[in-house]
Amino acid sequence: MKHFSLMIFLLLGGIFGVSAQDNVPAVFRFGDVLDIALENHPQLKQFEARVQAKRGEWWQGIGLASPEISYLSEGMPTDGDGFAERRWTISQQVDFPLQSFFRMQRLRAERQSRSAELAAYHRDLVAQLKNAYADVAYALKLRDLRKQQFDIFNDLQGIAQTRVDVGEAAALELLKINIQLAEAENDLTDAENSYEQARYELFRLMGIDPDEQSYDVAFTDTLRFFAVTVDQESALRQLPDQPQLVSRDAAFRAAKFQS
Repeated sequence: MKHFSLMIFLLLGGIFGVSAQDNVPAVFRFGDVLDIALENHPQLKQFEARVQAKRGEWWQGIGLASPEISYLSEGMPTDGDGFAERRWTISQQVDFPLQSFFRMQRLRAERQSRSAELAAYHRDLVAQLKNAYADVAYALKLRDLRKQQFDIFNDLQGIAQTRVDVGEAAALELLKINIQLAEAENDLTDAENSYEQARYELFRLMGIDPDEQSYDVAFTDTLRFFAVTVDQESALRQLPDQPQLVSRDAAFRAAKFQS
């Protein structure tokens, strides 16, 4: 069982560091983390295998069957000289050219469809990684704030207890602080659970099983959000180039060449 120690740093330029054991660089940029996901994500590997399988069918679609070699002997042997006639033949079946053309067109369209499916899943995976990364950063920041809140109420509880002991405050004030302290503790527990769930989701998308790894995650900065404006004309202009539409179009063209 391998054990990794992963240190993630969220920087303004989208950089975070990872500290790991087993031949892993001490500092990771986002591209490095993306490389880990592209190398280990199981569903992505399945899409890549489908593309490779379609590429392997390319040469089979040419229509050239494996050559056959046969040996033929005729006549009667005389005086130990062997048969009167021996013959070696090599034969190979070749499809009708038009049939091979349609088959190649179908395989080309199917390969384009699979490649577009891979591109679409790759894009979706990158988006999921970014969302998961933001969720981890948010959950960690929330956990820190909840911890500060708990510490404040814990200090207030001590102060209230002292005031009650010396007779400067009523027991009702201490009871109120104890209730707020209990609520702050519950909030801290919920924040810690949310952080663990967000962290495990990020590791899952990276293709690393969290049950088999141990991680220490820390951020040195907070997230910064900014608005992104995309006008309708630009969105519609890029619509035909979307991998999902390219895949469906290629699958439709492949169906037309289906024999």
